[in-house]
Amino acid sequence: MENGIQIASETAQVNSVASMRTLLIVVLLIQLACGASGTNDKVQRAPLEKSNAVFETPKEYSKRFISTDPKTGKPVYHDQNPRVVPVNKKAGKYEIRWIGYDGKEKVIEYQRADALDVVVAGSVRIEQNGEYLCDYQVQSLPSSSTYLHVFVVQNFSSEVTPSRIGDNYVGHMLREIPQFSTGNWLAFFCF
Repeated sequence: MENGIQIASETAQVNSVASMRTLLIVVLLIQLACGASGTNDKVQRAPLEKSNAVFETPKEYSKRFISTDPKTGKPVYHDQNPRVVPVNKKAGKYEIRWIGYDGKEKVIEYQRADALDVVVAGSVRIEQNGEYLCDYQVQSLPSSSTYLHVFVVQNFSSEVTPSRIGDNYVGHMLREIPQFSTGNWLAFFCF
């Protein structure tokens, strides 16, 4: 990719035969996905799956029960008046607004995760010392309505050493987060 942005590289030392087989399968899959024929044919990319979620102000909602009036015995309700305000629909940016229990308006800024449109290319090569060097290039497309800030890769190698390129930070994701508890997850932070 000529216009791609190289995010980072990782070096993985594979120690066992089982890990070697797993890595070989991963390498073959990456080569197939990246068009490993060696020609510069146009790569067919599969678009990211877009969310079908609709962000709009609810037409109907229930008022929140607060307490019972001690004098009348009737329930006291709070009208939170929830609203969704589009800020930039193309970029998937919205403001979610409501009236808090303190009577003040509350606002949360939200951006859809599927507003990003990128192409990722990966390559793997074996170094002379037996280590596998995995290289990832990420290109943000003109149709993308936001910037890529973090790129996360999963692998199942027994040992992984991330390497830094330029001002980009590379680090391991916390295993305490349930989605990142299996395998090795590396996060490439783009600045």
